[in-house]
Amino acid sequence: ELGFAANFLYMMRGEIPSDEQASILDKILVLLAEHSASASTFAARIATSTKASPICAIISALTTFSGELHGGAVENVFDTIYNLPSSEEKIKAFIDYNLARVS
Repeated sequence: ELGFAANFLYMMRGEIPSDEQASILDKILVLLAEHSASASTFAARIATSTKASPICAIISALTTFSGELHGGAVENVFDTIYNLPSSEEKIKAFIDYNLARVS
């Protein structure tokens, strides 16, 4: 009954995600799919060209993210989204703190 992103999160975490979490992952997946020359897209294309199943091609693409040179940024984005504070005031402080760290 879950959509693709929600079901993926459910399989990863063992609990049904909120609509907001599923929506965020859905948007991330679309953005990643639009990045046609990334390492993960290349991995999926190679797997598909061998006539591997679509599931295997997707797994190939997803596991490419585990590489330090490709997935680190995405993992950091997920960590940031997962750890966002719940109130607007705390979000502003969170953003200010993180911007100060990289400046």
